[in-house]
Amino acid sequence: MSSKISIKSLENARRNTKEFAKLLSKSGDTGSSFFGGYPKSMRWLNAACEFHKTNDISDAIDSLEEGFQKRKNTAANRREMAKLIQALGNYETEVDSRSLSFIKSREPISIYLNRDLRISGQIPLIFMTPSGFSAYFVEKENAEWQEELRFPVVQSFLATKVFDTTVKNVEVGYIDYFSGTFYQKSYSSRKIKESLEELKDLGDTIVSYL
Repeated sequence: MSSKISIKSLENARRNTKEFAKLLSKSGDTGSSFFGGYPKSMRWLNAACEFHKTNDISDAIDSLEEGFQKRKNTAANRREMAKLIQALGNYETEVDSRSLSFIKSREPISIYLNRDLRISGQIPLIFMTPSGFSAYFVEKENAEWQEELRFPVVQSFLATKVFDTTVKNVEVGYIDYFSGTFYQKSYSSRKIKESLEELKDLGDTIVSYL
């Protein structure tokens, strides 16, 4: 049975491959375990998906508030909720202004690096655009995101395994769930080739330490 690496843990693997492999050898899985409760990003994602079910932002807001109903009614929590709700409003505006058509949420990822190791995880939001497709993770603001390995890897996966199209027709990025801001990029074929080669080498190195 092969071990698996969460798509979102690739940067940890790149930074300290030997230590990462040591942790992986103990569990066989680096997927998210939701320590500390269900992540805020996932509650926000649930609300965004509710919006796409009904096309009514009030339903999304209701979903978000329900997801946080067990939190203490403190001033800090109320301010944070206001930001999350505003982010949903901005999200609605961006979806409309970009002419995005929602396709699906939580597209599963499975990429075998070798017989002993594979990448797993989910792509939270996928849309059709006027010129192709776009896919987004949902997370906090991340100034270094364009340098992360997962984004060109996901672009390649969607193009070749999901939509059967060229990589230039796919954009990847993330949505900041505290602001509703969209960040996206379409990586070049050369960059994707280099990234997939790095991913393969990374997988082989990890297995060599197991």
